[in-house]
Amino acid sequence: MSNTFSKLLITSLVASVFAGCSSETSVKTIEAPAQVKTGTAHSESNQPLPDEVSEPCANVITLQERTSTIQKDQYTLVFPTDLLDSSTMTYCSNQIKNKGSLFEIDYVDPGGSGMDGYVNGVIGGVQKDGSWQTSDSSLTQMPILLSDLDDSMIIQWKVSQDNALDDDDKWMASINAIFDSGEPDVKPDAAKRDYDLVIESSSLNFNNTTEDTTKGNKKNYLARNPDGSLRTFDIIVDGKTYRYGVRYKFYHNSGDKDNKVHVKYIPIDEENVPPYLNHSLKAFIDNSKEFIQYANMPDTERVLAHEKVAISTLYLKSIRAGYEVYAGESTLRNDYFRIVFE
Repeated sequence: MSNTFSKLLITSLVASVFAGCSSETSVKTIEAPAQVKTGTAHSESNQPLPDEVSEPCANVITLQERTSTIQKDQYTLVFPTDLLDSSTMTYCSNQIKNKGSLFEIDYVDPGGSGMDGYVNGVIGGVQKDGSWQTSDSSLTQMPILLSDLDDSMIIQWKVSQDNALDDDDKWMASINAIFDSGEPDVKPDAAKRDYDLVIESSSLNFNNTTEDTTKGNKKNYLARNPDGSLRTFDIIVDGKTYRYGVRYKFYHNSGDKDNKVHVKYIPIDEENVPPYLNHSLKAFIDNSKEFIQYANMPDTERVLAHEKVAISTLYLKSIRAGYEVYAGESTLRNDYFRIVFE
């Protein structure tokens, strides 16, 4: 099978990685597959998006602690402890009803190496004040067994950034779905969270190779067609098709992580990512199981993937959307993040 990848030097005016960002010019070299094949694209929901125009921000709230409930039993914001002194995180309280778990962070790298934290809005359960607080299932449908989840749960999410494209900036915007095999109303056990689902929207200076790789104790395999080209998961947004590579990550000699399968949807064109999501979460979950067959992984990993990925007895306990932050200074936003039901 051929895994030939072409180098594309792309110079583009990236006024926004998602709609709403400031204009900055960026020259990037990215790796793209020489050939891509895929199946049917998943359509956008007919549910209306939040109104971003008619309700200006009238009441800015500055966060002072790590976890802040902004709408009881429904929405929470998480401001990583390591950023409390260096950065400022705010939200518009009068826009919560319309835009959900929205926020803006003026991020300043506090120093050190590696990831400084995951700045995020939460829909569903959350750990706060020393206990796990479940959400109101009439508002969020969570916690919910995967066997009971259907296509009616729609994620609506849009991000934007300012001053976020400098050479020393590093961040990644993503959704994380939190699954757990324990009782529905208890805190997810990190040691037993064996299925991770991540949907990336945009990033800067983040290593998203489309190669199958082994690095240290981690092994990555992407779904592929028989000729070695990427088999992509496609969605339609505002009439245009956008493509994700589907990557399966496994861990070795890493304790409890050895039982984990981390599935990530990676936009294959970093300069042309979806401007927003308005799609069924179940479509991403179901596809993460279906595409196992297309990844060129050893039998041991394949068996583990079938045992752990999207099994019907898991509970979906919360959905989080925001940014992994690593370096630089930038303004990063959840313009809106909510779930609606068809």
